[in-house]
Amino acid sequence: MKKLDENCFRIIRQLINEGKASHLFKYNENAQKELSLDDVKLPNIWFWDPLENTELVLYCPLCDQDKKPGIRLSSTSRWETGKSTSSIPRTIWDSNWYVALVGKQYRCECDHIITSYHAGILRQLEQFQKPFFLSHDSGLTKAAFDLISRLIDHGNSFATAQRIFTEGIVDQFYRRSFMHFRDLNNLPAIEEIIPKPPSEKFLRNCFVLNYHNYSEVYKSLMASLTSEYISCDHTFKSASNIGYTKDGKWIKLVDSIFLTMNEFGQVTSYQLCNGPSFKEVENLFKNLSEKKETIIFIYVDNCCQWKNKILEYFPDAIIKLDLFHGLQRLVITIKKRHPFHAEICRLLTLVFRATDDIGEERTMATPAPDVILSNMENFIFNWKDVAFKGWKVLQKPFFDAWELLKQHVNKGCLSNIPVGHGTNRNENLHRQMNKILPRNRLGIETAHALLNSVFYYQNAKKKDEKYVLPIWTRGKPIQNPNISAEQCNENVELADDDIPFLVDTDVTNDDHSYLTGGRGWKTRTIISIANQFKEVNSKMDGDILNRLFGPKGFTSLPLDVWKIDEYLESSHSGNESFPISGVLKALSLTEIKYSGNFIFSFARQIVDLLKDKNLTPNYKNFLNSIGINEKSSIEKVSTILENIVSEELKFNFENYGFPETSTFDPTPTSHVLQCLVNSLGVMMVLIPSRVGMPFYPLVPGQGVAVNQVFYVWCCPEADKFTCLVSIKTMNIPTSCRCGRRGNNDDMFCVREERCSCLKRGVKCNSDCFCRNCQNHRPESIVIRRRKRIQPELNQRKPLTSYSAAIGSQQQEIPNPLTSNQSLLLESILFLLLRDMNTTLLEIEEDLIVEQLSLEYIQLVKEFSRDGTLKDYIIKDYKQLIVKWVKYRKFRVHLESQKKNATVSV
Repeated sequence: MKKLDENCFRIIRQLINEGKASHLFKYNENAQKELSLDDVKLPNIWFWDPLENTELVLYCPLCDQDKKPGIRLSSTSRWETGKSTSSIPRTIWDSNWYVALVGKQYRCECDHIITSYHAGILRQLEQFQKPFFLSHDSGLTKAAFDLISRLIDHGNSFATAQRIFTEGIVDQFYRRSFMHFRDLNNLPAIEEIIPKPPSEKFLRNCFVLNYHNYSEVYKSLMASLTSEYISCDHTFKSASNIGYTKDGKWIKLVDSIFLTMNEFGQVTSYQLCNGPSFKEVENLFKNLSEKKETIIFIYVDNCCQWKNKILEYFPDAIIKLDLFHGLQRLVITIKKRHPFHAEICRLLTLVFRATDDIGEERTMATPAPDVILSNMENFIFNWKDVAFKGWKVLQKPFFDAWELLKQHVNKGCLSNIPVGHGTNRNENLHRQMNKILPRNRLGIETAHALLNSVFYYQNAKKKDEKYVLPIWTRGKPIQNPNISAEQCNENVELADDDIPFLVDTDVTNDDHSYLTGGRGWKTRTIISIANQFKEVNSKMDGDILNRLFGPKGFTSLPLDVWKIDEYLESSHSGNESFPISGVLKALSLTEIKYSGNFIFSFARQIVDLLKDKNLTPNYKNFLNSIGINEKSSIEKVSTILENIVSEELKFNFENYGFPETSTFDPTPTSHVLQCLVNSLGVMMVLIPSRVGMPFYPLVPGQGVAVNQVFYVWCCPEADKFTCLVSIKTMNIPTSCRCGRRGNNDDMFCVREERCSCLKRGVKCNSDCFCRNCQNHRPESIVIRRRKRIQPELNQRKPLTSYSAAIGSQQQEIPNPLTSNQSLLLESILFLLLRDMNTTLLEIEEDLIVEQLSLEYIQLVKEFSRDGTLKDYIIKDYKQLIVKWVKYRKFRVHLESQKKNATVSV
C-alpha cells in the first residue's frame, strides 16, 4: 500500500498540538479555502485511543507472553506521527475514502511500548468495540465492510464488490478535486495519488473472519427454526467452484450442496457433499433428530433408497418422493426450446391432481396411485401420436423415465402430498445461490461463509422482514473464535482417510518441549544461523558473490533494513539476470517444479527431509505425531501443512501482525512462510531474484529443532516461490552424459529423466555431453577479464569502497572482527531486534553493546563444550563488541541507501 507522505504527518502533528486528537478528523470537509492537490488527496485522520475512549482496563500483551499476566497498561502522551519508521500511522479504508489510523502509545511497568491497535490489545476488546479489520498491510472499517457485505448479499461476486468499492473511491476523489480544480484534465493518474484500494483477497478474508466471529449466531438462528415437514434436495451448480488449486489446475472438493427447508421456505440445515450417498448427509439427519421436533413429512429425491435410514432418526415421519423432482424426471426428456414444452409441463402437473381439483393452482392433496396411473394413461393416449416436423413429441427417454417413476407411484410415494409441500420453493433459493457461488472460486471456509450469509438473508426475508438487519444485531459474537472440524458443516472425503483435519496444538507443543529448557533454544538458534551463513559464504566463490551483491555490498543478514513483507515484494521485482544457476550449483540444490501452490511444493521438501539419515529421533517423532511419516504421500503432507498454517493463525494470530484471521485461504505469503517455520521448528532461507538483496533467514520463535535448512527461491514472477532440495537426497549425478557418443539427432535433454542438468534445474555446464541440448537454463557466456589500463596521474582515482560508490560522505569504519565472529554477532543482533520489534538505529548504542555482551557470555559456555565453534570465539570481546556496534551502525546507513536504490529500480 502507498505510504503516507510528510504532508499528512504534518497535519497529524498539527492536530495533536491543537488538542484535536480525540476523534475522526476529515480535513477536506473542514477546509475553508481552496486546497492544493496535496491537500485534496489527504486521508481522513482517525486517532485511536481505546484506553481513553472505552474506559477499559487493558493489560500488556508482551508481559503476558513473558508469563507475567495482569500488568496494566498506562497511556503516554505520544502518538504515531511519522517521525521514525516505527511510528508511521496505518492506512485503512472507509466506505468512500481512506483513513490514516493514528495509534496511541501505551507503556507498562516493564517499559514495554505498545501501540493502541496492537493485536494483543484488540484481542481484549469486544467485537463491537473494534471498528475495523486489520491485516499486515491493509485495513477496512466496519462501515466499509457493511457495504461490501450488502453487495455480496445481493448477488455480486467478491471481484464485482471490490470493483464497485474502488469505483466509489475514484468518484469521491474526482468529486473532491472538482470542488477545487475545474479542469480535471491536468490531474495525474489516480494510481499515483491515493493508495491502492483493498484487494479482492483481503475482502474475502474480512468476510470469512466476520463469519467466524458470528458463526455461533448463524448456527443458533438456524437451529431455532421449527419444522412440521422438511423438503430435502441437492443443488449441483452452486458447488461447481468449491475446491483448491494444485499444479496450476482447479481441483473440486465437493460436487453438491444438500439443503433441508421447512414449510416456510427457510433453510434449517445444509451439508457440503462429495457424492449422493446417504452417508454424506447422515450426520445432518442425526443433528436434526436431536432437536426433538415432530416431523410429519420428509420429502427427498431418493425416497425408497433412503427411507429405512431416515426412519432410524425420524420413526414417525412419512417419507415421500418430492413431487417437483418427480415431474422433472419426465420434463427433462423434452427440450426446453420445443414448441410444445410449456403445454406438456402444464398437463403433466394435472396428472398428479385429484379428479375434482381444478383451477390454476392445486388445492387438494395428490390422489391415490390408481388415479395418478389413470391420468397418465390418458395423457400418453392423447400425446403418443403427436409429432412435430416428422418427430414424435414423446420419445423413448420419456417412456423409460415414466416406467421408473411408475414404481414410486405404485408404492404411494407421490400420493397424499398436501398442498404447498415439496421442494418447488427451493428453486428460488437455488437461483440466488447460483448468482453468488459459481462466480467465485471458493475454498471450504469461504464457501461456508457465503452459504451462511445467503441462508441468513433468505430466512429473514421469509419472515416478511422489510429490512434484513445485519448479523451483528442478532447475537453476541465469539470473542476469539477457534474453529474446529466439528463446527463446520463439512464432509469431504480426502484421498487419505487418516489425515487429521486440524492439528492438535497441545500435541505440537508437547513434542516441541525438547526445544525449550531455559535459554537453550536461543543458543541453538543463534549458532544455527551463524553456521548456515558461514556455510553459504564458504561454498560460493568470489565471482558469484560479486554478481549477487556487488563489491563490498554483501551482508549475510538483513537486520532491521528489510521487513519480511517489504522483502518479499522487492525480491520478485528485479530485472537483473540473477545467477540462480550458480547459487544452485554452489549449494548443491535443485528446484522443485512449481505447482501453483507453495504448500504443495513445500510438502516435497518435508518428504525430502525424512530421507535425511541425520534427522533426530525426537523430530521424527514430532512429524509422526502430526501424521507425517516415510510412507506419507505429498498430497497427504500438503493437506496437513495447510491445516497447520490455519491452526497457527487461529491460535497465535497476534504474533504475525495480523490481529484476527481464521482462514488459510487467502493468507499473505509471509504468514504462510512464518507459520510453517514456527509450527515445524525449522529454519527457512529465502533467496531473492534481485541482485543486491541479502538472503533472508526465517527462524521460529522457540528455536530451530532440526539442522537441515529449507531453501526457498523468490522467483522473478510475482507471488511465485520455488522450493529447493538437496541433490544428494534425490540421487542425481552432478555431470550430464545422457547424449555422449550419440549418433542420431534425438534431443535427449528434452526428457527430464535422461538429463541430470534438467533435473537439478541448472544450466548445462562443461561436464555436460548432451546432444542437441535444449535445457531451459541457457549456457552462460564467459567473458574474459580485461586487463586494467593504468590510469593517468591526473585522472581521478577509482572508487574502491562501497561507501564511496553510493556517494557516502562519511569515512568508512572497518570491521574489527573476522567474518565468522561477525556472523555470530549478526545472528545475535538479528534475534534481538526481532524480539524487541525495533530497529538498530532506534536503540542506544550502549544498550546494544550490553545486550550483545550478555548474549555472548551465555554462548561461551556452549563454545567450551563444542570444539567446532572455536572460530566464533572473540578474545577481547568487551572492546571489540563496542567497535563492532559502531561499524554495524555505519553499515546500516549504507544498507539503507542500497535498499532504497534497490526498491526504486
